[in-house]
Amino acid sequence: MIADMLREMLRGAVRVAVVGVGSRIRGDDAVGVEVARRLGEARLRGVLVVEAETTPENFTGVIRRFNPSHVVIVDAADFGGKPGDVAITADASSLGGVTFSTHRTSLSVFAKFVEASVGASVIFIGVQPKSTAGEEMSPEVKESAEALIKILRGVLSELLG
Repeated sequence: MIADMLREMLRGAVRVAVVGVGSRIRGDDAVGVEVARRLGEARLRGVLVVEAETTPENFTGVIRRFNPSHVVIVDAADFGGKPGDVAITADASSLGGVTFSTHRTSLSVFAKFVEASVGASVIFIGVQPKSTAGEEMSPEVKESAEALIKILRGVLSELLG
């Protein structure tokens, strides 16, 4: 189901930037950065991977120069689900009460800037955290990260291959 949603949302993709957001030292908040790090190891054609951590706004120039047709933002997001649940949307506000993790600039502001300056479609992938305390990700979120890495690798290879 997640793969099908991504295929649909990435229809017509030419170049895709994947932006991992979060803090490596705050437990499950690291999920976006971990997904980006591991996806970057795959070196997929037509894909720019950015480990933005807590300051995605610092990477707008890099993203703009890449000129992606789509930007996928991966982050921990509290949307009231069970730990490890995944939500995908083209509009973070549509998740109702969603709180994306601890970064300086709101992801919706970042997304609007990317959409306006690059013209790219923005997709949010939120993973429900269990805990943002400590340095280790919870088993539930680790499992979701592994699944997301495989799904993103597969869908991006298929669409941009």
